[in-house]
Amino acid sequence: MNYKLFKTNERFQYLITKESGETGGELQKVQACRECGVTILTIKRPVLNYGTVFYTIKELVEYVENL
Repeated sequence: MNYKLFKTNERFQYLITKESGETGGELQKVQACRECGVTILTIKRPVLNYGTVFYTIKELVEYVENL
């Protein structure tokens, strides 16, 4: 979609986007910009300290049991 948008409107010179990763389609945006000669400006995400993070219920239960 990004490629089609850039090609149908040649007034695009810049795309300002946030660092969105795979789920936000960041790679597709970068590829479309390269193919269409559009300059991409990416705003990086701040590094946040989330403390203890659990990826499964099992990890959480084990952590709580060992408190």
